[in-house]
Amino acid sequence: MQFQKLFSSLFLLGLISTPVVQAAGDPLVFADVFGGYSWSEDQNAKSKLSVGGVSGTALLKDLDVHHGPAFGGRIGFWLKTHPSIGIAIDATHFDGDIDRQRAQLILSPGGGSRILGTPDIRISNTLVSFDLILRHRGERFTPYVMAGPGMMFSDLDKGGFFGSTKQEKSETSFGYKAGGGISYKVNDTMHLFTEYRFLHAAPEYKLDQSVDPTIGGPAFVREELEIDIDTHVVFGGLSIRF
Repeated sequence: MQFQKLFSSLFLLGLISTPVVQAAGDPLVFADVFGGYSWSEDQNAKSKLSVGGVSGTALLKDLDVHHGPAFGGRIGFWLKTHPSIGIAIDATHFDGDIDRQRAQLILSPGGGSRILGTPDIRISNTLVSFDLILRHRGERFTPYVMAGPGMMFSDLDKGGFFGSTKQEKSETSFGYKAGGGISYKVNDTMHLFTEYRFLHAAPEYKLDQSVDPTIGGPAFVREELEIDIDTHVVFGGLSIRF
């Protein structure tokens, strides 16, 4: 399972980091858990098609995406020599489901356009990022910003593009994250925090289907479906320092 691997990586990083950066006084190693709400911008889906040996592309514009819960975990450390700088590995999970809807389809070459119905598409995403964190330490409140590259693990389950057979695919793509937040010190070992982050990736799925989306008739079609993912997330969480 993806999450078993992800959180095993988080735990391993903590084991490696602890003896290196542990120091008396201000704890430098942290482990966070968080949950919150995600909302995605309208997404474009670009399809590279090969129908009967003839290639072309189709663009579906401004697909509405479900909003919903998000959750994850993070583990990292503050540098002993520069304790305002942190390094962490973060795993964030959220869904990007696209319900059946009417959308504009733009075809090329030729530039033709039409309105048609899309299938239900269920997308489960996990972004694992490697973050640089900068903080300004206060007595109780500590604001911070972070950013970093990562890998998006994305699972797609759909009823067939434009009505063909159901397909399930998993893909890994490059992504990145940026955001900021503020933490509240409850005591030396426990902080509460709230955080905003922006996540981006563009996974591409290789699919086969038996319906020609340009005419609705039968034809064997090979398809590469690329979906832009631009997601905003607000979290609340608990941080343990040790």
